[in-house]
Amino acid sequence: MNRLMLGLVFVASTVCGHVSAQEWVYLGGRPAGEMDTSSIMEKGGLLHLNVRIIADQPQGRMFLNQALAVDCSEGWAWISDGWITSSFSSKVAPMPDLPEHQRIIHLPAPNEAYNNMYHYICGL
Repeated sequence: MNRLMLGLVFVASTVCGHVSAQEWVYLGGRPAGEMDTSSIMEKGGLLHLNVRIIADQPQGRMFLNQALAVDCSEGWAWISDGWITSSFSSKVAPMPDLPEHQRIIHLPAPNEAYNNMYHYICGL
């Protein structure tokens, strides 16, 4: 999806309300990541979106879900919320109450999925 299409998704979700269907885009990385393009919105000068990091386990997949606020001009993302889910259990584990400095992902990051997300939404 190019910047024009991303802009159209943003305008549609702003005018029509939140888009209900999730549209996950593979980001690569190790472990692999995905972002939900339907969750991208601008608020307070930051881009907000949902990402998930995927870990394959013998019993199925585990997902580290994160709600991020990204500052494109400064090169960081802040984890505003997070939870862990899996394909093999209905349980949802909330993110622990982390101190502020542990909620910041500096970009570029060691996991390429975050870097690809940053380039995708910030257009670098």
